[in-house]
Amino acid sequence: MVHYERVIFNDVYTLANEIWRGVCLNLAEHLFGDCFGLGSNDFIQRVAKPTRHTLLHYFIEEFYEHLLNQFQHHGNEEAVIEDYASIIRNYYDLSPDDIIRYDTENNPRSDEEDDYDYAHRYDSPWGVIYTLRSYIPVSLIAHNAFQVLFGNRDFLHKFNSIAAQYVSTMKMVDHPVVLARDGILRRQSLPTWVKRGVFFRDKGRCIFCTRDLTGTIVTGEELHYDHIVPLAEGGTNDPTNFQLLCGQCNLKKGKRPLGTSNLYPVYWEVDE
Repeated sequence: MVHYERVIFNDVYTLANEIWRGVCLNLAEHLFGDCFGLGSNDFIQRVAKPTRHTLLHYFIEEFYEHLLNQFQHHGNEEAVIEDYASIIRNYYDLSPDDIIRYDTENNPRSDEEDDYDYAHRYDSPWGVIYTLRSYIPVSLIAHNAFQVLFGNRDFLHKFNSIAAQYVSTMKMVDHPVVLARDGILRRQSLPTWVKRGVFFRDKGRCIFCTRDLTGTIVTGEELHYDHIVPLAEGGTNDPTNFQLLCGQCNLKKGKRPLGTSNLYPVYWEVDE
């Protein structure tokens, strides 16, 4: 059974676009190390074996924090406030004034806050932003943005290629449990939930030749869950690094690096 949950796309397209620009256009290369949490147990766990809170979820959350800090110094304050206000309205059915009133009641003046700071807590745009920010469920926003980005295999290829640069630097002496040899992770069996997610994303078809792999009409086709960035090139076992291939295309990939494809099903043809 396909799982359904509430996803508010209009509040995540801006974030998804910023992450796409940062990854695909290398506009945030200086942030990659921080956003991946290099050397941390979180990073190692996510690249070593599939986790539901994927490496991309983690990356989006960290990138989001950097993006907020960037807005603080360079952003359009009115636009940012409106973005936050929209998120608050959608998730909590509260207006910015409601949020400020709630925050004032539940966060009374601290001993360290002098008369000036207390009086001007909300009189600047960034006072409002920081108040709203504290009520935004970052993990939920990241999960919604994930739904947009996970559907773009070209993005996933570039994302996992960046992650592979860091995996390639890992040494057996430091990580003997997760590495097969220096810079190469051990192969992991895929949980059913990963296979289902990749299968539905790729519509049950080989992403290169579009051969039907559902078994509904044509039976006997081999179904392969393939690493977008191969383990031998530093690829991860994160769910975002898998795609659906038929047996024939998987054999061809052994002869040359295919990466991924830009073939997607369309809803209808514009010109008949």
